[in-house]
Amino acid sequence: MVYNPKEDKVKVTIEPVDGAWRRALNLARRTVGKKALDKDPSNGWRHKILLQEHSPIRAVEYIIHFEQIRQWVTTHLVRHWLGFIPIGHSQRQDRRVLNCERDELPQGSLNDMDVLINAQSLINVSRKRLCSTASPETRHAWSLVKKEMMKLDPEMARAMVPECVYRGFCPYFDKCCGYCKTDAYKKQLADYRAQFSVEEPRTDNNPPMKLVEKDMPVDGAGPICIPPEDLQKMEDSMYDENGWMDLGNGLKRDRKGRIAGGLKLK
Repeated sequence: MVYNPKEDKVKVTIEPVDGAWRRALNLARRTVGKKALDKDPSNGWRHKILLQEHSPIRAVEYIIHFEQIRQWVTTHLVRHWLGFIPIGHSQRQDRRVLNCERDELPQGSLNDMDVLINAQSLINVSRKRLCSTASPETRHAWSLVKKEMMKLDPEMARAMVPECVYRGFCPYFDKCCGYCKTDAYKKQLADYRAQFSVEEPRTDNNPPMKLVEKDMPVDGAGPICIPPEDLQKMEDSMYDENGWMDLGNGLKRDRKGRIAGGLKLK
């Protein structure tokens, strides 16, 4: 049966945890020895710390309410455990009335689940569940999360992107869906990277700060803004004269993503 998202009954609503962004702001101020403020940070400040993925964003929490979600889709989502606390409606027969014995419930039976989740986890889950290699049903459910987040907290929603946009390339090689070769991907990637050039005046005595390449993390905490021409040079340097990239352990990959070689066992 071909999945039709229009027939999916899942519904998503999100509520913010009160004072979360204010808490994150004051945690960040603590790291530089500044006193707490009794106010929420600006959208620009939220935008920058989300892209930098500094630890205070773990204090920014939301509660996601899933209604009428497939039980097996919840099993996909609960694989994400870091900053992700799922609370599902129990299927115990002594606590609710089921239309059949619990052992006979199909995987596709509908259930409700709440998730207490922080900003870092929203970024992490989106990398996997907005990707086209994810199950269509799970991708649809998480796309509804992003859609609702855009209404509630646009800065948070803009940081929720699939793996290929986050990293700037598709890491799935032979299982690549092909999206990274489309104009739509190029536009989404350009829009995402354009966020690294946001400038906003500071409200304290420090001079205005502009995010440029040298300001971005280099420890794997997030993607770095690199001009397309430099990215192409970097990619070209990774291939030998025959068009192969050494992946280690006897493996190699060509520019079309095809894998060859392997470990030679004695």
